[in-house]
Amino acid sequence: MDEKTVKESWWDKENLQDATVRETDILSEKEKLTITTFRNYNIVEELPAKGGECDAYVIENDGNKMFLKLYRKGITPKIEVLERLKKISFELKEHVVTIFEVGKDEQTGRYFEIMEYIQYGSLKDNLEKVKDRVDIVVKEIAEAIEALHKKGIVHRDLKPSNILIRDLKSLDLVLIDFGISSAMSEEMSKVFTTFKGTYSYMAPEEISSYFGKEIDWWHLGIIIYEVLKGKNPFANLSEAVIINTLATQGVQIPEDIPERYKILLKGLLTRNYKKRWGYEQVKQWLNNVKNIPVFYEEYNEGSKNYDVKEWNKVGFSSDSAWVKAGIEINLSPQEAKTFWEAGFSAKDMKEWVSAGFRKGNIALEWYNYGFSPKESAIFDNLGLSPKNAYEWQRKGITAFDILELLEKGIDKNKIFDFIEKGIFHYIMNGFSEIDAQKWKKYGFDINEAKNWAEKGFSADEADEWRKNNVNVIEAVRWKTIDVKPTLALKFTNLGFSIDEVEEMVFKGAKDSKILERIADEIIEWCKAEFSVPEAVDWIIKGYKLHQAVRRKKLLRDIKKTLKSIYKVAVFYLVGLIATRLILYFTTEQYFYDVITKRYFDNNRNYNMFVLIVISLFSYYLYKKFFHFTKIKIAGLSILYVCAIMFYFSYISSYEYFINGTANKILINSVYFYFSYLLFQYYSKS
Repeated sequence: MDEKTVKESWWDKENLQDATVRETDILSEKEKLTITTFRNYNIVEELPAKGGECDAYVIENDGNKMFLKLYRKGITPKIEVLERLKKISFELKEHVVTIFEVGKDEQTGRYFEIMEYIQYGSLKDNLEKVKDRVDIVVKEIAEAIEALHKKGIVHRDLKPSNILIRDLKSLDLVLIDFGISSAMSEEMSKVFTTFKGTYSYMAPEEISSYFGKEIDWWHLGIIIYEVLKGKNPFANLSEAVIINTLATQGVQIPEDIPERYKILLKGLLTRNYKKRWGYEQVKQWLNNVKNIPVFYEEYNEGSKNYDVKEWNKVGFSSDSAWVKAGIEINLSPQEAKTFWEAGFSAKDMKEWVSAGFRKGNIALEWYNYGFSPKESAIFDNLGLSPKNAYEWQRKGITAFDILELLEKGIDKNKIFDFIEKGIFHYIMNGFSEIDAQKWKKYGFDINEAKNWAEKGFSADEADEWRKNNVNVIEAVRWKTIDVKPTLALKFTNLGFSIDEVEEMVFKGAKDSKILERIADEIIEWCKAEFSVPEAVDWIIKGYKLHQAVRRKKLLRDIKKTLKSIYKVAVFYLVGLIATRLILYFTTEQYFYDVITKRYFDNNRNYNMFVLIVISLFSYYLYKKFFHFTKIKIAGLSILYVCAIMFYFSYISSYEYFINGTANKILINSVYFYFSYLLFQYYSKS
């Protein structure tokens, strides 16, 4: 074979022995987690990696987003291949994603590709949106395939996830991931190598290691089938079953597909690659040309009959259920006998063969470990023995969990990696690989990790809260009021409960800086004779300690003055009322003529009685309603009596207090009150 027929491959994980030299598979977690910038770009988002060879990021510079493919340390692509890749991406920019820059970054020591950022995602993510625009999908992909073939390139891994939507409105599609692409010579259209694509999209000739440009058209047929039906024709089938189906019957076209698209699928999914449709036939179909030749082989159950004599030779009678079942599933008599010898029924045999097992003794091994045919096929495709699969199942790793990850496009080597690192169950519960490793590293089991994550905490946050002995319920309350773990610990050490801190926030401490001040300064405020509520109120209002001390003293003095004014006013009003009552009872004619003569010897005694009664009434009012102390009441009462006597002397009844009696009493009362004040002052000091 001419060496020109085999050229270097493109960039993907599946063909590293052609395009890369592996030194090590593993990137330290520390390096992986600390990358925030790359060259002149900021890292905007880390994307899920398809395999173990590179990391994927969305990067940005001056508002322009790009896609970064950063090869892991130890992965060394041939730089000439990357440069050629870049050149071709510009030449075919209408059909493939544009690569702007390739090379080796000196700072990280890793190879990279910076390419066009496609915001609408892949065809796989938008199958529902394009199911009514099948003709455009066919045209876009067909034109891209033809452009590659003209450049001597076979893609070899066409599938919906490798087709991106550059513009959703016009449905502008571009191809990516030429990782297992092969370059062809201008003279030849096939290459001979090993299969490195995706089994559910593989063409029949790939089974026998025959690869040419025709396989890209088969892949297009599978893609269109998937767009029309919403799922791959080989979904959930094992590799063995897929290979058996391709070798024996091909892809069966569902009856509910419109006739026009049946013709397209039959043309593209013809098992004989020499008669399979190519660009010219697809172009004619798009132009509604009729009677385009189709060489699709219809599946015929009757074509699989074995000679009955062969069945008789191994001990099966012609009318045996084993013969009927064997013919249905295209099993040889010798293979059927292995199932009979293993103790299976004919019905069991059909199930195991459908799952990809054609020998009864192998099926029996899986059966003895308690696996169903479908479970066995999934584990077997991973290369596990029944014993190893059983050990996995004991750890809670089921075959259907594995299948779920495989259907998400996760490489099986990656699945082994997840299990080895102990993060499989985290991945199954929706954690990214990086997050799963963090939760595992910090000692959270899967249930704890789910609980914290569902409440909105990252692994780093959860770990910090747990280090401070805060459970998830309390952490949610702290987080709701924007309190970090370190600040929460400060408040806890100071004796504050969450309720009290929430009350602070309710009062106005909505800024974490204010809460920081409270936690840092509260002790000093308390030493300055502020209560905790007072200190919190002052800090929320923005006062510093020395400002609050001065203002508190001023407010206290004002309050004291107002209190004194209040008491004097009360005393004055009560005294005024009492005076009016005295005047009434001492000047009303009725009291002089009736009460005084009947109950008192003279007017003087009556007047003294009135003074005593009203004084006692005033005392009651002061004590009961205005909370005056006994000493203050006594002092005020003396002043009151003096004022009343002064009133009687000079305003109302001068004759009654004749010869200066009122003056003497007034002067003596004033002397007494001032003596009392002096005594009170010196007794305090």
